[in-house]
Amino acid sequence: MGLRAAQNTNPAELIASFDTWTRIHVQVRDANTLYISRTRGDLEVPAVGGQQGGLSFTAASGIVSLPWIGTLYVKGSAPNSLYNIEIFPEGVNIGR
Repeated sequence: MGLRAAQNTNPAELIASFDTWTRIHVQVRDANTLYISRTRGDLEVPAVGGQQGGLSFTAASGIVSLPWIGTLYVKGSAPNSLYNIEIFPEGVNIGR
């Protein structure tokens, strides 16, 4: 996908949707946090204690590889949170 910028405002951005399990690699490229989820509500409605929902990634996480199915929403912790998500095409052996 190349380097992109996630915003920290609602609505969360829909960046992809997968009908089958697909391997994605997530990398945060600045000092902010990137949140991803399969549902927009998880990223837009504060969770227990006011915490941000979804999976969180920072630059310290490095490149994180995970299988994904369904919609993929992103939201940043600050305006223009830089990230990169690489998507492997269907049919690539993801080892699962």
